[in-house]
Amino acid sequence: MTVSIIQSNNPSRACGIVPADCHTQPQRAAGLEETMKAMHSEYCRDPWEYRLWSRVAINDKTGCWEWTGSVNRTGYGQLRIDRHGVQPHRVAYEMLVGPIPPGIYVCHACDNPICVNPHHLWLGTNSDNQLDAVLKERRVILRGSAHPFAKLTEQQVLTIRQQIVDGKRCADIASEFGVSETEIYHIKTRCSWAHI
Repeated sequence: MTVSIIQSNNPSRACGIVPADCHTQPQRAAGLEETMKAMHSEYCRDPWEYRLWSRVAINDKTGCWEWTGSVNRTGYGQLRIDRHGVQPHRVAYEMLVGPIPPGIYVCHACDNPICVNPHHLWLGTNSDNQLDAVLKERRVILRGSAHPFAKLTEQQVLTIRQQIVDGKRCADIASEFGVSETEIYHIKTRCSWAHI
């Protein structure tokens, strides 16, 4: 097992102990855990650093460094540092790569929410993260009558638009279709049902 110590530009940053060939030649998770525990007791300056890295195992098939500690209901790891809840992938990114600007997400290229491998993490906005999910088909956008909360069908929306063009009052249309006047206005201005 080859382990290297990553030097950080920030002297207050954590130990930065990572397997040298983490991505190209993943080692057995059990052996890594033993090595990490031994080295972290020697190099980590804070107990929370040891708690972080002692709960990481490498997945041989994917190269992911998987968080084995507690996870939240959305599947992301969670860790408490100084009585504050943090996500291990964000902590690992800051320790091994650098600071995260305010309002920026640490996204997973591997689509594994428990991965803390800095080679699998990238910075992006919420929009970047959502677009990544859509492009990788992890997030399906339900539109129109396929959406579970839809009150109208596509045909009804087309009828509503025609009635608006014909000059019928929004209040009368709303009453006829059992929706609010606001919804009729949103259909008219294409704030909703813009896809048809």
